[in-house]
Amino acid sequence: MSFTEQDRANQEKQVAELAAELDRLNAEFSAQLKAAGITEADLVEVDLDNPPPELKDALADARRKAEREGQERAAQAQAARSAPAGPKAAPRGGTLRA
Repeated sequence: MSFTEQDRANQEKQVAELAAELDRLNAEFSAQLKAAGITEADLVEVDLDNPPPELKDALADARRKAEREGQERAAQAQAARSAPAGPKAAPRGGTLRA
């Protein structure tokens, strides 16, 4: 299969879409940093072996939320598995002919 002009155009379009999404995410990240009163330099200074109390609290909150959501989804999945699947298909009568 050969690479066509249309393939190249499609790839360029996809790269442009990804670049726009990256710009959007970077802007959102910058806004979150600003709202938290954190600068890019502060991120470099964070010692991950001994994080500040604010970061520990935020991580603990995120962990609790993730665990709660995971438990809820597991309960939903368990309920879906144990729920009756509805009427079962009846075997079809008749014979097969060659």
